[in-house]
Amino acid sequence: MKNHRKTSWVPWLIVMIVIPVQISALARGSDAENASSWIFVLGLDALMIVFVYGVVALRRQWDERRRP
Repeated sequence: MKNHRKTSWVPWLIVMIVIPVQISALARGSDAENASSWIFVLGLDALMIVFVYGVVALRRQWDERRRP
């Protein structure tokens, strides 16, 4: 029996690489003491996680509908 369930690890791998890179770049930069920069970066990261989760969920739902 063929497994139709696709793993969606690539978008999550990108998220897991981008978030630490952004945070370490901010921590080393001149804006490290600025709270608004941290709020912006963490908010952007949260939006990216929500977006990736939504896209992956929609793709799974679409794949479930296409499968006979």
